[in-house]
Amino acid sequence: FARSLSRSVASAAQLATDPEAPLPVRRKLTRVRHHVNPLASAYLMPFVPPNWGAVFADATKPLVVDIGCARGLWAQQMSERHQAFNFLGLEIRPSMVSAPRAEGASTATNFHLCWANVNADTIATLAASIAPAQSVLATISFPDPHFKTSHRKRQLLTPALASALASAIAPSGAVAVASDVPHAFAHLHSGLSAVLDASLRPPGALATAGLMHDFVASRLIEPGVFSPSSSGAFVVMTEKERALWCQAPETPIYRAVLVPRVSRSF
Repeated sequence: FARSLSRSVASAAQLATDPEAPLPVRRKLTRVRHHVNPLASAYLMPFVPPNWGAVFADATKPLVVDIGCARGLWAQQMSERHQAFNFLGLEIRPSMVSAPRAEGASTATNFHLCWANVNADTIATLAASIAPAQSVLATISFPDPHFKTSHRKRQLLTPALASALASAIAPSGAVAVASDVPHAFAHLHSGLSAVLDASLRPPGALATAGLMHDFVASRLIEPGVFSPSSSGAFVVMTEKERALWCQAPETPIYRAVLVPRVSRSF
């Protein structure tokens, strides 16, 4: 365990200082940890934005940010379908970021994968490095539910992250969230509803562009209790959705789309 942790720390440090640095390919398959502690000092390094002109063929396209993207398969496949947008995947586990690079997973010129801890001012730094209102959609799909009460402080969505997303998203954009764990979804919904407005359907601009389906969002039934969503929000399923579809297709999934408040100034 100590050896594995030291490798992860070294990889995180390398990615933080040089986001484009190639990482060595491991010769054997190793278990990838499903969860890491985002509060550990090794993961609290600041996000270093890459040279957008170097990673995207057209850095002026509207940007879609997938937070906690794992290997980035959803963002990659969405980028192939929606050439009018750039897709950026953010992932905290270094091995998830380095593996696609080593394998040459994508040649798409509108897709990029970065190591980042979104609870280390990443969204604010990202927003400052791109044009105002360029980020049109942020997604948080199936974050770690942290079943242990003592681990709830590690939850991905914090008040600071919610505020950063509200400030970074374009007026015509949205934040889409999904989870199969009721308490995790309730936490996402309540945290984002403090700074954004819940919507029963995606903004017209995103729907017209084909980026989001006109899906049925989860509705609040009673305090902390939501109805499952009856349909997906996107054409492409996330890795988690595929796993659930194969292993437990009847699992209820909760989804919401939250949009900027009209009264908020930009």
